[in-house]
Amino acid sequence: MPEKKYTRFGREVTKTKTTVPAAGGKGSTTIKSKTVRKDGEMKRKSVVKSDNSVIRTKKTETGKGAVTKMTSKTNAGTRRSVTATKPGERFTYANMGPASQARAYNYQKKKLKK
Repeated sequence: MPEKKYTRFGREVTKTKTTVPAAGGKGSTTIKSKTVRKDGEMKRKSVVKSDNSVIRTKKTETGKGAVTKMTSKTNAGTRRSVTATKPGERFTYANMGPASQARAYNYQKKKLKK
């Protein structure tokens, strides 16, 4: 599905879905993303699926900085991280469980809005 844009409730929403054949001819990789823009804030969700892995990313970005939450599932296990980026600063919380990842993401998101 190519890029699809629409405006709803003062937001600009863009959805994309792309399928890329894997190198070597076996399998494929699917990339789905949704971007919402409103009042100088951008929120993006993306899912990258291949044969043996799934990577989910959630990013909130304002003029002051950005917060990214990522979950990666592979045969080796699940890895979770939260990255907060502000002018001149960068924090990364890695190898977290689902509850602590959610807490770190919500905390940084709240700090970004202030």
